[in-house]
Amino acid sequence: MQFDSVADILAGKKTGQTVHLRGWVHRHRASGGKLAFVVLRDGSGTVQCTVKGGVADPDSLAMAVRAKLEASVSSLEGTVAADERAPGGFEVKVARFTLHEPNGPTGDFPLRGEQGTEFELDMRHLWLRSTELSAILRIKHRLYKAVHDFYDREGFTQVDPSVITTNACEGGSTLFTFDYFGQTAYLSQSAQMYLEGCIFGLPKVYSITPSFRAEKSRTTKHLTEFHHLEAEYAWWNAEDSRVHQEKLVTYMAQTIARECAADLILLKQDPARLAKIGTFQPGEGGEDIDGKRFPRIDYSQAVDRLKQLGFHVNYGDDFGVPHEKALTEGKVNPLFICDWPANIKAFYMAEKPGTDRVLCSDMMGPDGFGELIGGSQRSEDVVSMERRLLAQWKAMAQSKDFDDRRQFKHEWEAIAARLGENATDEAIEQAYLKPYQWYFDLRRYGSVPHSGFGLGIERVLRWFTGQEHIRDMLPYPRTPARAYP
Repeated sequence: MQFDSVADILAGKKTGQTVHLRGWVHRHRASGGKLAFVVLRDGSGTVQCTVKGGVADPDSLAMAVRAKLEASVSSLEGTVAADERAPGGFEVKVARFTLHEPNGPTGDFPLRGEQGTEFELDMRHLWLRSTELSAILRIKHRLYKAVHDFYDREGFTQVDPSVITTNACEGGSTLFTFDYFGQTAYLSQSAQMYLEGCIFGLPKVYSITPSFRAEKSRTTKHLTEFHHLEAEYAWWNAEDSRVHQEKLVTYMAQTIARECAADLILLKQDPARLAKIGTFQPGEGGEDIDGKRFPRIDYSQAVDRLKQLGFHVNYGDDFGVPHEKALTEGKVNPLFICDWPANIKAFYMAEKPGTDRVLCSDMMGPDGFGELIGGSQRSEDVVSMERRLLAQWKAMAQSKDFDDRRQFKHEWEAIAARLGENATDEAIEQAYLKPYQWYFDLRRYGSVPHSGFGLGIERVLRWFTGQEHIRDMLPYPRTPARAYP
């Protein structure tokens, strides 16, 4: 049998027609054995179905009356009618109704609402049936397609870097370490370095890969496992990269506004909010020239602005959630904060000549949704990168973070033990640099100016859907406190 979709009913494509549906009982109410209201969910949406004596046959009515929440409906036949009183504006008047399990589920559905976040997370395998999570995951599916469509149009090649690596990209104690057949290896924090290796054969590449961060952050924007959209391109500088990022995010936002309007409305979001992304907004600081619509401010300007707003922040400090919110509150478009101090950014970022800063930027989402993209022009100076990499590693020994200090001590002692009597400080430092030699080779043989960025898929999705917590951007979120189910 050919089955119809609830989405087509809600779009007004089936009004007055006979439809055949299947799915699950999302809501249920029966009245006196002669009438049952069943809200049916099929994965594309939910619709109210009325099963009434005299319209439905007796067996169908009896089965609909005794149906339980989340019972599976193998077949439902009825006529679609427009009804302003019904959720979604349509109703199905049922003639035949059949349960896959004639007696319904074996027990009462354990989720009843208002049972608390932790209980719902423990029952995530069942909570995934909620209309809100289904809407988010449908939007995420369309977001991925928008990414691929955009990069096809821009002439990029998708590649597949490994998530198993022997060297850190960001470093510190935020790496997941494991034994790889007797060798120490890590779960990747970023595909960036491997993408850089691809640009000499394919000058414009991108990937979407899982990334893993072992930091113990418990904020609304952190996960231990998330998905990275990353791109690298030969011959582009930091501003070329920002222009590209702006085009990408504009395309993504406007695509979701246009093609996911029903799901955004279900999530209580106005599609017009996303449709405005990438349009010129007077007073925001963007330029209505050369396609540049996202405002750009220098890091030191951001520090000055925060001080004017009453924050106690000094040059060289990183920004937290309150700072990000203050800088972006009331904005329509994201904001680029450019050229951060080198000592708080990664070793691979190109140094800005004559300054203590690097050629980079963070794209901040409006209204405090935080960093969406981190990007930079990549350094071509091997000596500088080695110096900064070692400095950042040894700075862990003096870190305020106990895990950083412990990680440094463990790594230093492990290298020293491996070197034995040859374990001088210089030898240990050179051994620490050895896993990065393949990366430095990219500068030794045909180096070119190049740039790239990493975008957190779940962070952008959280901004698009206006949700409070990033954990709902994944079907099975992983956080420092949760690896079940």
